[in-house]
Amino acid sequence: MKKQLLLSAVALFSVVGVSAQLATITQEWKTPVGDATNMRQGTYANGKFYIQNKNDGTVDVWTKDGKESTLTSTQGSMGICADDAGNIIVQNESGTFGTQTGDSRPIRIYPAAGGEAVDITLILPSMGVTCGRSDFFGKASGNVLSEEGGTFYLLCANSPYVYILPIKNGAQDVDNMNAVDVSVAFENSNDGTLKGTASTQTIAYEYDGDIIIHERKCGVKRMHIGEDENATKVKDYTIVPLKEETESMTCFPTDMVGSCFFTIGDEDYLVYSQRYYSTEVAYESGFAVLRLSDEEKVAEMKSQGTNILANPAFGQWFAAVPVSDTQAEIYHYFPAAGANNAFISKYIFDLASSSVEGVETTTKVVANHGEINVIGNANSVEVYNVGGILISKDEMNVKCNAGIYLVKVDGKVSKVIVR
Repeated sequence: MKKQLLLSAVALFSVVGVSAQLATITQEWKTPVGDATNMRQGTYANGKFYIQNKNDGTVDVWTKDGKESTLTSTQGSMGICADDAGNIIVQNESGTFGTQTGDSRPIRIYPAAGGEAVDITLILPSMGVTCGRSDFFGKASGNVLSEEGGTFYLLCANSPYVYILPIKNGAQDVDNMNAVDVSVAFENSNDGTLKGTASTQTIAYEYDGDIIIHERKCGVKRMHIGEDENATKVKDYTIVPLKEETESMTCFPTDMVGSCFFTIGDEDYLVYSQRYYSTEVAYESGFAVLRLSDEEKVAEMKSQGTNILANPAFGQWFAAVPVSDTQAEIYHYFPAAGANNAFISKYIFDLASSSVEGVETTTKVVANHGEINVIGNANSVEVYNVGGILISKDEMNVKCNAGIYLVKVDGKVSKVIVR
């Protein structure tokens, strides 16, 4: 017989997500790609992963079924990205890795439609600083092989500038290139110090008319370039969450580069790296999704077990593809060291699979200070702590300490925060 559960006039505290709708991230598949010590960046485009392999001098093309083919690259190169049209842009250095400096950068463009690659040497605006090493590329905008063209963004170690490099019909539009001082973006997220220049692990890309700067210690910064060509920091998306769940599950700044934005419905979201467990385990494969409208974390994929791995790249790489008003596909390359530790993966980000209560609309889970109540009719109620231990069964009013709990009502689970 159904139990009539307590109706209580208590304040409703939000479940993680703090909105009328939660989200879930579900891993659909995961494919090992071997030891990625020398395969430190990859990008997703055209239904495939393209991974720069500097040891073999190739770009390895992967699908969920394994390595499909290779493209010719160079042994001194690591950076790789795609533009909006799916053209693949790779670093095309011929010297010893780690020694590339100066005001020119060779790249190779592989057309999305196939065919012969295009090699060009990008000239950087001379700004009176020595442009150092650039390990990684951020996503290019537009179509760099079209008449309309696209834009490639570059950051270099020891330089405060983002280099904005238009490319049309596979050739650099030198007349319209630019460099903008974004030194204010390089503020260390761990200790607040202003570094002022990019590191070797920094990327830049365009989002909604602004430039996103992501440096591994400084986090994700959104910069607006005005008509006077000066940059203003309009948003700092650096996520330094408070301790949550238990002392052994503390969340730390990531120390990793890699992020992307996407839009579904009327909301914009940011995918960003996240790490847990220990300050010594710096390079985990965990990530989360931030809703921009209220800057709330709405979903996460925590690194666990074999996903807590050494990552020599200081980066992991994401691409998000909206498929409906409530779902997006998230593609992930994690370049870990060690045999078969690195992997590519596909996840489904889903807004429709949850609600605030996580249960049927006739049943509501509410959390007050020091207690959890379930309002409505249900056959069974179970309350678990974050360690998975059952602390209450079929109770209408559960007294509990402050923390995060899982409440299972007739087989449907919601997460609540008790203050």
